[in-house]
Amino acid sequence: MDYNEFNALLKLLSDPDDFVSNSAKQKLIMDFDNIYDKFNKAVELSDNELFVEKANSLYTEYNFLKTKKNLENWVNSADKDFLKGIYYLNRFFNPAIEFSALTNFFENLKRKFIFDIKNLSPIEQIRLLNFVLFKNSNIKVILDNETIDNNLITSLLNHKKASPALVTIIYFILAKKLDIPLYLISGKNILMLAYFLNESNSNAQKYYFHKKIHYNFFVNPPDRGYIYTNEEIKFILNKFNIKSTNDFTIITPTLLLKMLINKFIILAHRNNSFYLNYLIEIQKIFL
Repeated sequence: MDYNEFNALLKLLSDPDDFVSNSAKQKLIMDFDNIYDKFNKAVELSDNELFVEKANSLYTEYNFLKTKKNLENWVNSADKDFLKGIYYLNRFFNPAIEFSALTNFFENLKRKFIFDIKNLSPIEQIRLLNFVLFKNSNIKVILDNETIDNNLITSLLNHKKASPALVTIIYFILAKKLDIPLYLISGKNILMLAYFLNESNSNAQKYYFHKKIHYNFFVNPPDRGYIYTNEEIKFILNKFNIKSTNDFTIITPTLLLKMLINKFIILAHRNNSFYLNYLIEIQKIFL
């Protein structure tokens, strides 16, 4: 896109005629990777409120299309990495976040494990995980689970605070990077972790614990990695009208993204957020 065409489209972007404005927006989006810096500079220097408003709309549209494409490629990939999928979804809300920020976050956590965790017993492994995350790194659980921001990984990176669900996911990803056989499981409104003595096939959708996997114990990361006793598990099952641990589902990467998107849609609807329609479109990728 040459200089004259770029400037002409900038003027048309703030045209009061929606058709003209939207046509200019689509042309700018098509070449946005190449004009990104110039466009940002134009927005910074502008005192035209309508232009800035239209520019923000363009940013959102461009970011949505990029997020949609990334998630479509991720869904169709053979190896669906948990962290990469979460990154793509979080990036929709915060385009400035870099994947390297997430990988560095976990690498810094891993460096804090000065002992060879594989030589520890399962209980000792969980205790060390709890110490590093909640004592040494001082990660806090936000009780307010009703905003999208508190469920984004940027909340953890920037403020070391996260919702109960996000803390559980972070706990799980760190365990995977340390080769600790913890798996995300879900039953109704419960999301927690199960420690398997015999590591399972993580691509399977569902397991019947008492028949196919000999689980050792369950972990609740939002409660600072509390390990449930058998009696406490029975209480939880009764409380949520769950017949047995057979009704829990092991969360695959795809299922995790579906759960997060569904949660964001509920929160966006509840808070009357402009993100709602975009999230509904993103949800269709996983149907």
